[in-house]
Amino acid sequence: MADSTGQVMSSLPPIPPNIAEITAPLLFGVVWNWTLYGALVVQVYIYNIYFSKDKKVFKVLVYGIFLVDTFQTALSGADIWYWFCHGFGDLNKLNNTYISNYDTPMLGSFIGFSVQLFFCYRIWTLSKNRILAGFIASVSLLQCIGGFIVGVRAAIHPQFNSLRSHVDVVGFDVWLIGTAVADTMIAICLSYLLLTASAGSKRSTTVVQRIVRLTVETNSVSAGAAIISIILYFALPAKSYFICPTFFLGKLYSNALLVTFNNRVILTRSAETNTSSLGSGPANSLPRANALYSPPRGGIKITQQRHTRYDESMELESFSLSLPQEGHDKDTLSRFPESAFSQKASNPFP
Repeated sequence: MADSTGQVMSSLPPIPPNIAEITAPLLFGVVWNWTLYGALVVQVYIYNIYFSKDKKVFKVLVYGIFLVDTFQTALSGADIWYWFCHGFGDLNKLNNTYISNYDTPMLGSFIGFSVQLFFCYRIWTLSKNRILAGFIASVSLLQCIGGFIVGVRAAIHPQFNSLRSHVDVVGFDVWLIGTAVADTMIAICLSYLLLTASAGSKRSTTVVQRIVRLTVETNSVSAGAAIISIILYFALPAKSYFICPTFFLGKLYSNALLVTFNNRVILTRSAETNTSSLGSGPANSLPRANALYSPPRGGIKITQQRHTRYDESMELESFSLSLPQEGHDKDTLSRFPESAFSQKASNPFP
């Protein structure tokens, strides 16, 4: 038994001194992929609690992306098991791409394409410009095709040390550069459209600024990961560091999608807070209303009406004062009129 084990160990290639340069990109890439999956599970749980009555198409998108990402995470777990458990100490297995060509470039680019299409839909909803939305969708489709090209080439030549010589550089560039370009265009277009649609009250401007900041942040993170991978690919041609960001690129997209949906909870609370702060101002305060009317004994009856405006599916509130008078019908004084934002901004979640 000991002799057979020794023969197997002697037949394995020796461990090189730069072993960390080979294992670190794989290990950290998969670890970050699983970490972001944990964040995604929390995001899906929040979505299921607060937005269970969303449109069916949005729920299909969210849960469909979650299922695909769950499958991708399981495949990456099989990769890490093959490299570091089943193939521990075996450089031949460590050098084998195994099934990472399917879960990283293929599924990752598909998830990115699906999320980018959602943002293209939002751009079309706000601008009604089919050409602009269609152009960005075309760029997104190209990056998805590039990811599948890289995956197929890696399946044909499943060796990391020869991956660079066999994988089509054009396909790799189309995948990652297309990802960065599409994300940048989405961030710029959505920011411009939202800011131009929010011209009006201070309250609407504050809410839109938060939406714009979130849009820029989520798209810049995924674009930044793609750019970092491209830089590592060309700056360090003898290393495999460029592989690390590609492992969790799809998770950045799925989390960006869920953050966009779940951000409506924060926007709703922000709108309610702003409404309360505006209500304490001199123009809309209760003493002002009392100065205009002399209600009989019994006081002022305050009624609250709740309206839902789906720009970001925010729940905005308007209040009114019902003032009973002797011998007359109730007069109602509108305290908070409809904001300019709810009237002018188009609906990205129709």
